[in-house]
Amino acid sequence: DGGGISTDHLPKLSAQVESFLNARLACEMHALAKADAAQLEARAHERFGLERSALFVGREAELHRLVEHARTGTGALVVKAGSGAGKSSLLSAACARLAALDGARPAMRVLVRFCGVSRAASSAVPLALSLIAQLDAIAGHVPTVAKPGDADADGQGGGADTSLETLRAQMAAALQRASRGCRLLLVVDALDQLVEHATPSERHVALLGWLPAPLPDGVCVLTSLLD
Repeated sequence: DGGGISTDHLPKLSAQVESFLNARLACEMHALAKADAAQLEARAHERFGLERSALFVGREAELHRLVEHARTGTGALVVKAGSGAGKSSLLSAACARLAALDGARPAMRVLVRFCGVSRAASSAVPLALSLIAQLDAIAGHVPTVAKPGDADADGQGGGADTSLETLRAQMAAALQRASRGCRLLLVVDALDQLVEHATPSERHVALLGWLPAPLPDGVCVLTSLLD
């Protein structure tokens, strides 16, 4: 060929580049879809909490204790009371009080889940995955393993490793990223609903087994159970 420049390889190279870019684009689109799903899930629970807090009156001592735990405490604080006693309203009022105290420049990030309100909050693993997705969205983190077929924020889809150890490790990393520079509060109401529908092997997961112990610095939990 007289030593000229060969172009025989270009079709194969073009196909490889196209395949790589399409795969990368699919991953990015999937990550964006997960972030959107996480935002929709968070808003549904925020709306539910606002409705409950609007009906709340009294119980200043209990409300003050929850707010102080959220602002300065460590670990998890559990509200226990009978059915219909107002546990959801109390937790919702605590979130509203924190928002009012923080004003326009919140010093705390609050993630709220009312168990049973949505499909993703009706069993332990989807709930944990939805919180991880929301935490990643807050931190601007795109999981490098995200790909079509992984579990979405609504708990659907196959391919994701949802073992207790993996969930705990993913949650620990997500909490660390999202709590940089501020306190972070997780509110999980009606935890007993997760336990009620859990199989015996899932009960530990339902009882916040997906949270790391101890929690990262600056991270605390408010939760409620039937007494």
